[in-house]
Amino acid sequence: MDLAGHPLVAVTGQPDRVDDLARALVLRLAWDHAPTDLSVAGCLGTGRAAHEAWLRWLPHATARVGGESPVAVGTRAATALLDHLATEDGVRGHTICLVDEGAEVPRRTLEAIAGIAAERRLHLVWMGSDPDRVPAATSLLVDVDRGVVALADRGGRQHLERPDTAGLEQAWRGARAMTGNVDEAAVLPASTAVPRLVRLPEVSPDLADLDDVGAVLQRWQQGSGLRAQARRRRGRRGHDRPARGRPARPGRRHHRLRQERVCSSR
Repeated sequence: MDLAGHPLVAVTGQPDRVDDLARALVLRLAWDHAPTDLSVAGCLGTGRAAHEAWLRWLPHATARVGGESPVAVGTRAATALLDHLATEDGVRGHTICLVDEGAEVPRRTLEAIAGIAAERRLHLVWMGSDPDRVPAATSLLVDVDRGVVALADRGGRQHLERPDTAGLEQAWRGARAMTGNVDEAAVLPASTAVPRLVRLPEVSPDLADLDDVGAVLQRWQQGSGLRAQARRRRGRRGHDRPARGRPARPGRRHHRLRQERVCSSR
């Protein structure tokens, strides 16, 4: 199944068989692609909330841009996640999103997002039960009950002999096995890379040059925060004065040593 040319792929059939194929599909893609090239998300209904247990173990299913959770359960959360995915510019590579029909995402929203999914490098996998009620934007239909793979607009169909399957435990173990692996050849996306040079923020509008170290240090020393006040007090007190603290009591320490000696002699 080639997802690159299909913004929306519908997988229909009995729920257990659809779930098995969806898990196998995501696991195969996750094993073959680094998290910098592929990210995974899920818009689920309450009936398929168990998918969250293994999806969140995937290193590909991390927080989206802005901290949005990669897995949403329920109509409102699923719709919000889809809208968020549509606003991303694809800096994290391709994104595959499982969309459960039980999440009851409005068809109008789904159709609109499918229309711009290609330019966002977003690929939707619809998980439903009836092949006659898939979204209108579906370009590839996989009917696991009938064993048919059909293209939209009478583009032809093929027989599906034996689809890949992955149970819930297998998916959970496979996802956990990926957490310890690091792709050393992968390149971090620009949005997560640490910049080599960071300019100081505008601490005061009267500073003509933010690169003037002396002016910035002077402004920092004149700050009114608690740290600045403590720093000025230390400056007036001097660094050679010993720190204040409770004075030692040598008599008590000597008395303790005498007790230890008496106990040892006994």
